[in-house]
Amino acid sequence: MKTIGFIGLGVMGRPMAAHVLNAGYDLWVHNRSQQAVTELVGKGAKQSDPVEMAGRCDAVLLCLPTSVETAEVTERLLASAQPGLIVCDHSTIQPRVAKRLAQHATRFDATFLDAPITGGEKGAIEGTLSTMVGGDPEALARVEPVLKAFSAKVTHVGESGSGQMTKLANQIVCAVTIAAVAEGLSFAKVHGLDLDKTIDVLSGGAADSWTLRNLGSKMVSHDFRPGFSLRLALKDLRYAIESAADCGAFAPATALIQQLFGSLVAQGRGQEGITAIYDLYCRLSTPEAVSE
Repeated sequence: MKTIGFIGLGVMGRPMAAHVLNAGYDLWVHNRSQQAVTELVGKGAKQSDPVEMAGRCDAVLLCLPTSVETAEVTERLLASAQPGLIVCDHSTIQPRVAKRLAQHATRFDATFLDAPITGGEKGAIEGTLSTMVGGDPEALARVEPVLKAFSAKVTHVGESGSGQMTKLANQIVCAVTIAAVAEGLSFAKVHGLDLDKTIDVLSGGAADSWTLRNLGSKMVSHDFRPGFSLRLALKDLRYAIESAADCGAFAPATALIQQLFGSLVAQGRGQEGITAIYDLYCRLSTPEAVSE
Protein backbone atom coordinates (compact mmCIF):
# COMPACT_ATOMS: atom_id res chain seq x y z
CA MET A 1 0.00 0.00 0.00
CA LYS A 2 1.51 3.25 -1.17
CA THR A 3 -1.21 5.36 -2.77
CA ILE A 4 -4.33 5.99 -0.69
CA GLY A 5 -7.51 7.89 -1.47
CA PHE A 6 -9.68 9.49 1.19
CA ILE A 7 -13.23 10.69 0.50
CA GLY A 8 -15.18 12.57 3.17
CA LEU A 9 -13.22 15.15 5.17
CA GLY A 10 -15.65 16.09 7.90
CA VAL A 11 -15.20 16.22 11.67
CA MET A 12 -13.77 12.69 11.71
CA GLY A 13 -12.41 12.31 8.19
CA ARG A 14 -10.20 15.37 8.12
CA PRO A 15 -7.94 14.37 11.06
CA MET A 16 -7.98 10.72 9.94
CA ALA A 17 -6.75 11.70 6.49
CA ALA A 18 -4.09 13.92 8.04
CA HIS A 19 -2.76 10.94 10.00
CA VAL A 20 -2.55 8.88 6.80
CA LEU A 21 -0.61 11.68 5.13
CA ASN A 22 1.71 12.05 8.12
CA ALA A 23 2.38 8.30 8.04
CA GLY A 24 4.08 8.78 4.68
CA TYR A 25 1.44 7.57 2.23
CA ASP A 26 0.82 9.25 -1.12
CA LEU A 27 -2.61 10.69 -0.28
CA TRP A 28 -5.33 11.76 -2.71
CA VAL A 29 -8.36 13.52 -1.19
CA HIS A 30 -11.89 14.49 -2.21
CA ASN A 31 -14.64 16.28 -0.32
CA ARG A 32 -17.91 18.03 -1.10
CA SER A 33 -16.68 21.32 0.38
CA GLN A 34 -13.27 22.69 -0.55
CA GLN A 35 -11.83 24.02 2.73
CA ALA A 36 -10.64 20.68 4.11
CA VAL A 37 -9.23 19.69 0.72
CA THR A 38 -7.25 22.94 0.51
CA GLU A 39 -5.89 22.42 4.01
CA LEU A 40 -4.62 18.89 3.27
CA VAL A 41 -3.26 19.83 -0.16
CA GLY A 42 -1.27 22.53 1.61
CA LYS A 43 0.29 19.79 3.72
CA GLY A 44 1.23 17.59 0.75
CA ALA A 45 -1.91 15.71 -0.30
CA LYS A 46 -3.25 15.82 -3.86
CA GLN A 47 -6.79 16.70 -4.88
CA SER A 48 -8.66 14.12 -6.91
CA ASP A 49 -12.11 12.71 -7.65
CA PRO A 50 -13.53 9.18 -7.13
CA VAL A 51 -13.01 8.12 -10.76
CA GLU A 52 -9.33 9.10 -10.78
CA MET A 53 -8.77 7.59 -7.33
CA ALA A 54 -10.24 4.26 -8.40
CA GLY A 55 -7.71 3.90 -11.19
CA ARG A 56 -4.74 5.22 -9.24
CA CYS A 57 -5.03 4.15 -5.59
CA ASP A 58 -4.32 0.88 -3.82
CA ALA A 59 -7.12 1.62 -1.35
CA VAL A 60 -9.76 4.30 -0.97
CA LEU A 61 -11.07 5.15 2.50
CA LEU A 62 -14.56 6.59 2.94
CA CYS A 63 -15.97 8.63 5.82
CA LEU A 64 -19.41 9.76 4.65
CA PRO A 65 -22.67 10.66 6.43
CA THR A 66 -25.20 8.00 5.37
CA SER A 67 -25.80 4.75 3.50
CA VAL A 68 -26.97 6.67 0.44
CA GLU A 69 -23.75 8.67 -0.04
CA THR A 70 -21.61 5.64 0.72
CA ALA A 71 -23.39 3.49 -1.85
CA GLU A 72 -23.27 6.20 -4.52
CA VAL A 73 -19.55 6.89 -4.07
CA THR A 74 -18.64 3.19 -3.82
CA GLU A 75 -20.47 2.38 -7.05
CA ARG A 76 -18.59 5.21 -8.80
CA LEU A 77 -15.29 3.85 -7.48
CA LEU A 78 -16.04 0.28 -8.52
CA ALA A 79 -17.03 1.30 -12.04
CA SER A 80 -13.49 2.65 -12.58
CA ALA A 81 -11.55 0.37 -10.22
CA GLN A 82 -8.17 -1.06 -11.02
CA PRO A 83 -7.90 -4.79 -10.15
CA GLY A 84 -7.35 -5.37 -6.44
CA LEU A 85 -8.74 -2.05 -5.24
CA ILE A 86 -9.85 -2.04 -1.60
CA VAL A 87 -12.68 0.28 -0.62
CA CYS A 88 -12.59 0.65 3.17
CA ASP A 89 -15.69 2.35 4.53
CA HIS A 90 -15.42 4.09 7.90
CA SER A 91 -18.95 5.50 7.73
CA THR A 92 -21.83 4.17 9.81
CA ILE A 93 -24.28 2.61 7.36
CA GLN A 94 -26.97 -0.06 7.30
CA PRO A 95 -25.45 -3.56 7.60
CA ARG A 96 -27.51 -4.82 4.68
CA VAL A 97 -26.06 -2.05 2.48
CA ALA A 98 -22.53 -3.04 3.53
CA LYS A 99 -23.24 -6.66 2.57
CA ARG A 100 -24.65 -5.61 -0.80
CA LEU A 101 -21.66 -3.41 -1.59
CA ALA A 102 -19.25 -6.19 -0.62
CA GLN A 103 -20.99 -8.61 -3.01
CA HIS A 104 -21.06 -5.95 -5.73
CA ALA A 105 -17.33 -5.27 -5.37
CA THR A 106 -16.38 -8.84 -6.24
CA ARG A 107 -17.71 -8.31 -9.77
CA PHE A 108 -14.97 -5.74 -10.32
CA ASP A 109 -12.09 -7.74 -8.78
CA ALA A 110 -12.26 -5.33 -5.85
CA THR A 111 -12.98 -5.64 -2.12
CA PHE A 112 -15.33 -3.63 0.08
CA LEU A 113 -14.64 -3.64 3.82
CA ASP A 114 -17.10 -2.19 6.31
CA ALA A 115 -14.80 -0.62 8.89
CA PRO A 116 -16.71 1.84 11.10
CA ILE A 117 -14.86 3.70 13.83
CA THR A 118 -15.48 4.78 17.40
CA GLY A 119 -13.65 7.17 19.69
CA GLY A 120 -15.19 10.48 18.73
CA GLU A 121 -13.57 13.61 17.37
CA LYS A 122 -10.97 13.45 20.15
CA GLY A 123 -9.92 9.96 19.07
CA ALA A 124 -9.71 11.02 15.43
CA ILE A 125 -7.49 13.97 16.29
CA GLU A 126 -5.25 11.92 18.57
CA GLY A 127 -5.15 8.90 16.24
CA THR A 128 -6.56 6.57 18.89
CA LEU A 129 -9.76 5.36 17.24
CA SER A 130 -11.05 1.81 17.53
CA THR A 131 -11.86 0.34 14.12
CA MET A 132 -14.13 -2.70 13.74
CA VAL A 133 -13.90 -4.44 10.39
CA GLY A 134 -16.23 -6.80 8.56
CA GLY A 135 -15.21 -8.56 5.37
CA ASP A 136 -12.27 -10.36 3.78
CA PRO A 137 -9.46 -10.83 6.36
CA GLU A 138 -6.77 -10.94 3.66
CA ALA A 139 -7.83 -7.55 2.34
CA LEU A 140 -7.81 -6.24 5.90
CA ALA A 141 -4.25 -7.51 6.38
CA ARG A 142 -3.19 -5.48 3.34
CA VAL A 143 -4.85 -2.23 4.44
CA GLU A 144 -4.38 -2.56 8.20
CA PRO A 145 -1.10 -0.60 8.31
CA VAL A 146 -2.99 2.35 6.80
CA LEU A 147 -5.79 2.05 9.37
CA LYS A 148 -3.26 1.99 12.18
CA ALA A 149 -2.23 5.53 11.20
CA PHE A 150 -5.37 6.71 13.03
CA SER A 151 -6.42 3.65 15.06
CA ALA A 152 -5.14 2.40 18.39
CA LYS A 153 -7.07 -0.82 17.79
CA VAL A 154 -8.15 -2.60 14.60
CA THR A 155 -10.34 -5.68 15.07
CA HIS A 156 -11.69 -8.08 12.47
CA VAL A 157 -15.19 -8.87 13.76
CA GLY A 158 -16.50 -11.21 11.06
CA GLU A 159 -18.02 -11.36 7.60
CA SER A 160 -19.27 -8.39 5.62
CA GLY A 161 -21.81 -6.39 7.59
CA SER A 162 -20.39 -7.45 10.95
CA GLY A 163 -18.43 -4.24 11.31
CA GLN A 164 -21.61 -2.23 10.95
CA MET A 165 -23.55 -4.47 13.34
CA THR A 166 -20.79 -4.01 15.92
CA LYS A 167 -20.87 -0.25 15.38
CA LEU A 168 -24.63 -0.15 15.89
CA ALA A 169 -24.19 -2.03 19.17
CA ASN A 170 -21.65 0.65 20.08
CA GLN A 171 -24.10 3.41 19.16
CA ILE A 172 -26.82 1.86 21.31
CA VAL A 173 -24.53 1.78 24.34
CA CYS A 174 -23.29 5.34 23.68
CA ALA A 175 -26.78 6.77 23.20
CA VAL A 176 -28.23 5.16 26.30
CA THR A 177 -25.16 6.18 28.30
CA ILE A 178 -25.27 9.83 27.25
CA ALA A 179 -28.95 9.96 28.18
CA ALA A 180 -28.11 8.44 31.57
CA VAL A 181 -25.36 11.03 32.15
CA ALA A 182 -27.67 13.87 31.10
CA GLU A 183 -30.41 12.56 33.38
CA GLY A 184 -28.08 12.17 36.35
CA LEU A 185 -26.53 15.61 35.94
CA SER A 186 -29.87 17.36 35.42
CA PHE A 187 -31.10 15.58 38.57
CA ALA A 188 -28.07 16.94 40.42
CA LYS A 189 -28.68 20.43 39.03
CA VAL A 190 -32.31 20.46 40.13
CA HIS A 191 -31.19 19.58 43.65
CA GLY A 192 -28.64 22.38 43.71
CA LEU A 193 -25.53 20.21 43.76
CA ASP A 194 -22.13 21.42 42.60
CA LEU A 195 -22.01 19.81 39.14
CA ASP A 196 -18.21 19.81 38.84
CA LYS A 197 -17.95 17.96 42.14
CA THR A 198 -20.74 15.62 41.09
CA ILE A 199 -18.86 14.68 37.92
CA ASP A 200 -15.65 14.19 39.90
CA VAL A 201 -17.34 11.92 42.44
CA LEU A 202 -19.28 9.86 39.89
CA SER A 203 -16.26 9.37 37.66
CA GLY A 204 -14.41 7.82 40.60
CA GLY A 205 -16.96 5.09 41.20
CA ALA A 206 -19.30 2.61 39.57
CA ALA A 207 -21.00 5.32 37.48
CA ASP A 208 -17.76 6.15 35.66
CA SER A 209 -17.79 6.10 31.87
CA TRP A 210 -15.99 7.62 28.90
CA THR A 211 -19.09 9.71 28.30
CA LEU A 212 -19.17 11.10 31.84
CA ARG A 213 -15.47 11.96 31.84
CA ASN A 214 -15.33 13.44 28.34
CA LEU A 215 -18.78 14.93 27.83
CA GLY A 216 -20.11 15.64 31.33
CA SER A 217 -18.28 18.95 31.67
CA LYS A 218 -19.40 19.96 28.17
CA MET A 219 -23.00 19.34 29.15
CA VAL A 220 -22.94 21.42 32.31
CA SER A 221 -21.13 24.28 30.54
CA HIS A 222 -23.72 24.13 27.74
CA ASP A 223 -21.06 23.33 25.15
CA PHE A 224 -23.19 21.77 22.43
CA ARG A 225 -20.69 22.02 19.59
CA PRO A 226 -20.94 18.97 17.31
CA GLY A 227 -18.21 16.47 18.03
CA PHE A 228 -20.97 14.12 16.89
CA SER A 229 -24.15 15.79 15.68
CA LEU A 230 -27.67 14.96 16.78
CA ARG A 231 -28.64 14.55 13.14
CA LEU A 232 -26.09 11.78 12.56
CA ALA A 233 -26.79 10.18 15.95
CA LEU A 234 -30.49 10.01 15.09
CA LYS A 235 -29.61 8.40 11.76
CA ASP A 236 -27.51 5.75 13.52
CA LEU A 237 -30.28 4.96 16.00
CA ARG A 238 -32.72 4.59 13.13
CA TYR A 239 -30.35 2.04 11.57
CA ALA A 240 -30.10 0.29 14.94
CA ILE A 241 -33.89 0.11 15.38
CA GLU A 242 -34.28 -1.22 11.83
CA SER A 243 -31.63 -3.89 12.44
CA ALA A 244 -33.20 -4.82 15.78
CA ALA A 245 -36.57 -5.29 14.07
CA ASP A 246 -34.94 -7.43 11.36
CA CYS A 247 -33.59 -9.92 13.91
CA GLY A 248 -36.17 -9.58 16.70
CA ALA A 249 -33.85 -7.89 19.21
CA PHE A 250 -35.53 -6.08 22.13
CA ALA A 251 -34.35 -2.44 22.21
CA PRO A 252 -36.77 -0.24 24.22
CA ALA A 253 -34.08 2.11 25.61
CA THR A 254 -32.78 2.73 22.11
CA ALA A 255 -36.28 3.58 20.92
CA LEU A 256 -36.71 6.08 23.78
CA ILE A 257 -33.41 7.85 23.10
CA GLN A 258 -34.30 7.95 19.41
CA GLN A 259 -37.43 9.90 20.37
CA LEU A 260 -35.46 12.32 22.57
CA PHE A 261 -32.87 12.98 19.86
CA GLY A 262 -35.69 13.28 17.35
CA SER A 263 -37.43 15.97 19.39
CA LEU A 264 -34.24 18.07 19.39
CA VAL A 265 -33.73 17.59 15.66
CA ALA A 266 -37.37 18.60 15.09
CA GLN A 267 -36.60 21.83 16.95
CA GLY A 268 -33.93 22.65 14.36
CA ARG A 269 -31.01 21.56 16.53
CA GLY A 270 -29.77 18.69 14.38
CA GLN A 271 -26.34 20.27 13.80
CA GLU A 272 -25.67 20.55 17.54
CA GLY A 273 -23.75 17.86 19.39
CA ILE A 274 -25.37 15.00 21.27
CA THR A 275 -24.48 16.81 24.52
CA ALA A 276 -27.56 18.97 23.81
CA ILE A 277 -29.69 16.20 25.29
CA TYR A 278 -28.69 17.62 28.68
CA ASP A 279 -30.40 20.88 27.75
CA LEU A 280 -33.58 18.94 26.94
CA TYR A 281 -33.51 17.26 30.35
CA CYS A 282 -32.96 20.59 32.11
CA ARG A 283 -35.80 22.29 30.26
CA LEU A 284 -38.19 19.44 31.03
CA SER A 285 -37.25 19.30 34.71
CA THR A 286 -39.30 21.21 37.31
CA PRO A 287 -36.97 22.56 40.04
CA GLU A 288 -39.89 23.85 42.09
CA ALA A 289 -40.83 20.26 42.87
CA VAL A 290 -37.69 19.91 45.01
CA SER A 291 -39.09 22.16 47.72
CA GLU A 292 -42.53 20.55 47.80
